[in-house]
Amino acid sequence: MSQETSTPTATRDLFQLTDRVALITGGSRGIGRSIAEEFARRGAKVVITARKPDELEEAAAAIRAEGGEVTPITAHAGREEAVDEMIETTIGKYGQIDILVNNAATNVAFAPFKDLDIAAWDKTLELNLRAPFLISQKVVNRTMQNTGGSIINLCSVASLKAEPMMAAYNVSKAGLAMLTRVMAKELGSLGIRVNGIAPAVIKTKFSKVLYETDSIRKGAEAASALGRVGEWNEVAGAAVFLASDASSYVTGSILTVDGGTLA
Repeated sequence: MSQETSTPTATRDLFQLTDRVALITGGSRGIGRSIAEEFARRGAKVVITARKPDELEEAAAAIRAEGGEVTPITAHAGREEAVDEMIETTIGKYGQIDILVNNAATNVAFAPFKDLDIAAWDKTLELNLRAPFLISQKVVNRTMQNTGGSIINLCSVASLKAEPMMAAYNVSKAGLAMLTRVMAKELGSLGIRVNGIAPAVIKTKFSKVLYETDSIRKGAEAASALGRVGEWNEVAGAAVFLASDASSYVTGSILTVDGGTLA
């Protein structure tokens, strides 16, 4: 009988991220912050970006307090000049980008389709879909095409299931899910894996209007097989899996973290 020649799983940690460089947009709070904290615990050199420097510094201080390495960069993910600067700053300090997490997002309108303002539509798609496209393209061309890597897009269950009052958000996330699959097909030959994470309602500042509205929260709880909405730190494990060698043969997938909502 032939024997496997790869390193036995028992002798290595498939989930370790030692010395890998991770760039996380929207990394100052909520899901982005929890991902940054968990990456740092597993040895990654973490770069977090967001628009508010005070929130960035607070998140960075928490990571450093645990012994993690982190660089905060104030940047708007939807502005090309800011994107260029954050990528160049990251590469200038660490030499490469191994992991990209496109987490920054917005939902500026909670309104019926017939009343949805076109400016709100444009702003939502700009940050939720155009920005991940642009950031990923620049990171691939600048560094990953030479070194390989992992790109993780935060897609939301809204990318897979229509919800009323959220037309712009749903469409932007559905577009991001398809972009994830297209990128996976095109970039696999370069050693770049591209996957998405689709959380359901998670208790973060971003989704406050959802879980603090009784009818919406109760609906989300009833739809969940676990009977509750998610906590802000319950998505990080999925991100570690997709960033690490544990998912070395996983690309083009949208991993739901939804408590069984879509089951």
